[in-house]
Amino acid sequence: MLKLNKEKKFLLFLIVGLVICIISYMRLFQIFLDKEKDVSNLYTYKNFLLKYTKSPRLIIEGGSNGHHSMDSLMFEKEFKMPTINLADNIAVPLKLKLTRLQKYATKGDIVIIPLGWHYFTAQNTSSSYFYEHILGGLKSYYTYTDTFDKFNILTHIQFSKFLYKLLDSNYFTSNREKKLNKLEILMNHINKFKNNDRGDYYHGEVSIDNFLKKNPICDDYIFIRQIKNGFKVSNIFKQNMNFIKKLEKKGVKFIFTWPVVVGDDCYKSNFSNQIYSFRDNMAKYLNDYGFTLIGDIDKNNFPKKYIYDTYAHINSEARDIRTKKLIEDIKNSPYNRFFTNKGNSIEFKNNLNTLYSTLVEFLKPIKFDKEYLVSNNNLLYIGWCNKENWGVWSEGSRSELVFKIDKKKIDKGFNLIIDSQIFASKDATEIVVNGKKIGLYILDGKNTIKIDKELIENDIIRVEFHHQNIKSPKELGINIDNRKIKLGLKSIKLTAFKK
Repeated sequence: MLKLNKEKKFLLFLIVGLVICIISYMRLFQIFLDKEKDVSNLYTYKNFLLKYTKSPRLIIEGGSNGHHSMDSLMFEKEFKMPTINLADNIAVPLKLKLTRLQKYATKGDIVIIPLGWHYFTAQNTSSSYFYEHILGGLKSYYTYTDTFDKFNILTHIQFSKFLYKLLDSNYFTSNREKKLNKLEILMNHINKFKNNDRGDYYHGEVSIDNFLKKNPICDDYIFIRQIKNGFKVSNIFKQNMNFIKKLEKKGVKFIFTWPVVVGDDCYKSNFSNQIYSFRDNMAKYLNDYGFTLIGDIDKNNFPKKYIYDTYAHINSEARDIRTKKLIEDIKNSPYNRFFTNKGNSIEFKNNLNTLYSTLVEFLKPIKFDKEYLVSNNNLLYIGWCNKENWGVWSEGSRSELVFKIDKKKIDKGFNLIIDSQIFASKDATEIVVNGKKIGLYILDGKNTIKIDKELIENDIIRVEFHHQNIKSPKELGINIDNRKIKLGLKSIKLTAFKK
């Protein structure tokens, strides 16, 4: 039997103890992420789109350049293919984005990546911004990493920050609350999807003055990393290209294009020769991998009048121009062959059915003879504005409720009592329950809708409201609210038919 002296025993115990501590820390960190209260934000919505929409899809990936410069609905209209925009932040390593695609992208999906200059030359896998926000909005990316990358991420996170959040009870919720919270987020996401939100950036009003004062020269901002490290392809990018080739074997196709810049002096600095030389080298490099970089950097260089909030972000007007031009470039490139088998409307319907099936899994039966305030319950499906203290307004020509009942407690049917108000003119609303027209109702005050047992197939009740004469408060000169509203839903209550 092998005998160890005291020094070797101490070293062995030290190594074993260290391994146990690392494993425990990684496990604790994962538990924290699992238990932390979910929020509805840019990152969770994009993950939702990738996870729950069906293939084949057109997927926009990359950093904020792609987030700001692509109009997904224009792609949908042209190529008859559901399109989702996953692009978010250049600080997130391309490897993690590809790992996410590896998990959820399937054969038939087409991925468009505007390759930001940083992706070509990045010397590090992650940035300080990524590590600072992994405990917040970017936490979902942690789940896509392998064990080695998880450990690497943890070594860059200040333990004190993690401990602070760990000890703050506001970050946690009970299992029941977490399920209800997930349901609310899911319904919110489904509503956004059915209202044609595909993850593109919403261009609100911003001030650009402070940014321009701090960053007067476009190239100094766009190429800050290249000025420091040189215009050369990094080993990290080479590794990512090998990863992409593996995804291609899975049946996922890739389209690469140049990033957008905006400013009157972009690509005109004293190192512009290096920029164009690097452009040529990158085009050749990707060609060696079997890819064509479509478009040209000059045609993706917009005048300063189109700037949004940085030299890498264009406004909505330029986004439309850029998207139309990219569609043209794709149609005139070898990539056009990817779109020969065009989709049709059934693809969109299948997508929506997938989302609906996911929603139903979370529902629990609601009780009879109990009033459910809309503001406190997850009854809304699609076609609603954000909840308010009194209830919620419908938005658009159609809105829906979805809820589950206990069919065993029903003899002949039940009454659905709706407490609501109507905006502007008192027009009748058509009500459809589980696909069958019930009738026209003026839903101002309390109304009783009779639902026969024959309409209840699998405990799920889906109530559609088809609105007429929809106007916004702005259109009627009331205020600046431009939401197209009609039905103000306050509460619902179910009562069984008397035997």
